[in-house]
Amino acid sequence: MQKGSSRRRGAARKKNKKGLSFFSGLFTIAVIFAAIVFGITVFFKITKIEVEGASRYSQNEVAIASGVSEGDNLILMNKYSVLSKIESQLPYIKSAEVSRRFPDTLLISVEETSPCAFIEVNGIFWLLDEDAKLLGTAMSDELNGLIRVSGATPLAPRAGDLAVFSEADGTKEQILSDALVAMAQAGIIGSVSELDIEKTFDVFFRYRERFTVRLGIPGDLEYKLKTLTNEALEKELETTSSGTIDLSKKKVTRLIPDAAPPSAAPDEGSDEPQGQ
Repeated sequence: MQKGSSRRRGAARKKNKKGLSFFSGLFTIAVIFAAIVFGITVFFKITKIEVEGASRYSQNEVAIASGVSEGDNLILMNKYSVLSKIESQLPYIKSAEVSRRFPDTLLISVEETSPCAFIEVNGIFWLLDEDAKLLGTAMSDELNGLIRVSGATPLAPRAGDLAVFSEADGTKEQILSDALVAMAQAGIIGSVSELDIEKTFDVFFRYRERFTVRLGIPGDLEYKLKTLTNEALEKELETTSSGTIDLSKKKVTRLIPDAAPPSAAPDEGSDEPQGQ
């Protein structure tokens, strides 16, 4: 009986020791974790905010838009929130990146955008970039060299938002953006004066002030618009005063010159000498 009792007491002591070791381990982990949190909280505070790539906005404007202040914690800062605030509050910022430079510097790198088109809403001209983002309003004398977009009207336009049209014109949002991006990629955006998206099956634009380019249903825009820089077509355009460039059919480009106006017949009572 004594031996059995002794074994039970020994097992109980071992069990107690294991329990104490477990709780001791947990306490040690908790202390280490608390020390790390304390270190993060006390150290790594932002003392400097640097901005790269901005020309339209000052460094101070970007820093204020970010919502970050000196003294904020560099590690605990939510960089996705910072990016969202910058891009929503500063319309001319196309994209932004945030990086940490330990121990105390926040670096904000931005890429700016610029207007390439405009659209009229109730007599007010709104500037658009190639992604169809509304950048702000402008006066009529500030629109030189920009593409006039017609055939749709944005709903409740606001700087920093993408152009949004009515439900009936829903597909026009993508058509507008795709067309502007394709024009930029083809390097022709400076030669386009007007883009008409009224009929989604017959999108067209004015090119070099002399030609109407018909895209039809605007698919394969990148391929279609690159054909405008084709050397053979360029030679035809040089010898054609005006006309239509039909790109509506895939892999088919047709240049249709405008009919020449009929020459004026000489007046019967003209005093011009007649050839003998």
